[in-house]
Amino acid sequence: GGVAKGGEGGEPRNPAKEPPSGNNEGEGAGGSPVDVNVVEERPSLRNAAEMQRVLQRLYPSMLRDAGITGQTMLKFVIVTSGREESGSVEVVNTSHDGFASASVQAADKFRFSPAKIGGRPVRVSITMPISWTLNNA
Repeated sequence: GGVAKGGEGGEPRNPAKEPPSGNNEGEGAGGSPVDVNVVEERPSLRNAAEMQRVLQRLYPSMLRDAGITGQTMLKFVIVTSGREESGSVEVVNTSHDGFASASVQAADKFRFSPAKIGGRPVRVSITMPISWTLNNA
């Protein structure tokens, strides 16, 4: 026979069915982030104008020169300060591989108003598109 490891008398727990606990406060806090669809106040991008300039700087030169535009879908966690959680950015899909790493770099510059539940900021997981368009100005 095998050896069972774990606490005696513990009760099974399904974290997916439990409400968010107080561990969503601060940078790098433990626990799962809250789904964006259950928050009372959704995060909103505070530095959209700056992000347009960032995207133009990060636009892959090979794609710019070829006149290629596209879109990348990112999934990441926004912490209570409104920044993306370091290491949480994942490329869900992209129209061109060249946009993937540039999109991850851009995510580091995003600044959001934090998501809130009961007036308190919470860590939240979001999926967000990045549109890569050529600026002909």
